[in-house]
Amino acid sequence: MQSCEGFRNSGNMKQRPFSSRGVLLQRPATHHTAHHVRQRLVRSAGRCRAVQGDQEQIHHPRQITAGQSRRASLLQLAVLPALLDTGRRLLWPQEAQASLVQFPADALRNNYYLVRAGESQAEAAGYVLSNPVAKTSMDSGLTELGKRQVVRGALEQLKKAPGFDPDNVYFWPSITQRAYQTAEIMGSLLGVGRSRIVPEFSFLDPRGLGALEGYSLQEAAEQLNNGDRQSPNWKPLRNYDGTPNESVSDVLVRMRQVVSITESQWSNASIVIISPDSDLLSVLQAAAVGVDLRDHRRFAFGPGECRRLQLATELPVATKANTKYSCPNPPICQ
Repeated sequence: MQSCEGFRNSGNMKQRPFSSRGVLLQRPATHHTAHHVRQRLVRSAGRCRAVQGDQEQIHHPRQITAGQSRRASLLQLAVLPALLDTGRRLLWPQEAQASLVQFPADALRNNYYLVRAGESQAEAAGYVLSNPVAKTSMDSGLTELGKRQVVRGALEQLKKAPGFDPDNVYFWPSITQRAYQTAEIMGSLLGVGRSRIVPEFSFLDPRGLGALEGYSLQEAAEQLNNGDRQSPNWKPLRNYDGTPNESVSDVLVRMRQVVSITESQWSNASIVIISPDSDLLSVLQAAAVGVDLRDHRRFAFGPGECRRLQLATELPVATKANTKYSCPNPPICQ
């Protein structure tokens, strides 16, 4: 076996041959033991030992450094393009792919289905409940009639809606109790897992009716009809219990955000938007087809009703002929 060469000692210790294990083949004449020499050899081997097969050879440290430098250079060449690309994106970022949806809409990346939740406890009692604080209260939950409306109405209408794909569907319900319960019922009967039910925590809150909070549904509806026909910017009187008072234009801002978010997340999917009231859906539908927002109630939804969102190119000619106002850039109308 070839000995380890190039190992030098100081003092009385002469150059001696060692085995590959670092053990003296011949005991030195000085007081240094094989153990001491082995330790010194290991320290030396840490920087200059290389093993080739059964032979152990000592190389100059510069040879190993050169090899390491070569490997480091190759690694740098492999990583350099990725680093340059990252730097380019940081210095010159590309234009964002997501943007706000523009209305009227001629085309969207997904198919949208609008669902009004079934009847709530507050609706059954006949009074307005739009304060966000009550979103998860039992008064906002579905009645037994409301559950039947979901199963026999919204679900069956969704199954028959054009373009609906049950294998690629996402439910986007308001976190309001009745809307989320509606999503759970429909998802369960369609075999859709909870991972495809995405609760919306603010944009799909019911329209804030301000001082009309607590009014009877009939009285509130009369004031809303009269006010909304005056202007998209009309609002109910302000309330001081924390209930927002929103105009139709305010509602459109929220609904534009909802559609913009879903358009940036999915493509060629069936998106089911579940609202706790009718105004959110009728305003969105009016804006999508370019109908004046003052006339949004022509698209009103009943409890447990589902319809596919129509786009501007799909609006029937008869409907366009009956449109009293044009709305080229909702909510800016003529």
